Amino acid sequence: MSLTKSDLLSIRQVVREETKPQFQKLEKKIDKVDRKFDKLFNFLDKDHTKLVKRVRTIENNLEISPPEF
Repeated sequence: MSLTKSDLLSIRQVVREETKPQFQKLEKKIDKVDRKFDKLFNFLDKDHTKLVKRVRTIENNLEISPPEF
């Protein structure tokens, strides 16, 4: 038994109709995780920047040269 082009197109359409809602849910979840990651990354980046400034201030006040890595 051989499938015709129209058979394959019909199958394709059915598969798309069945999977589309699932993909939409996944896209929403991925977007949510992406937004959370962005918030977390921005927070950590700001926190790191503040910490670097504090350490530089302490080094300057104590007249300590920064380590060379």
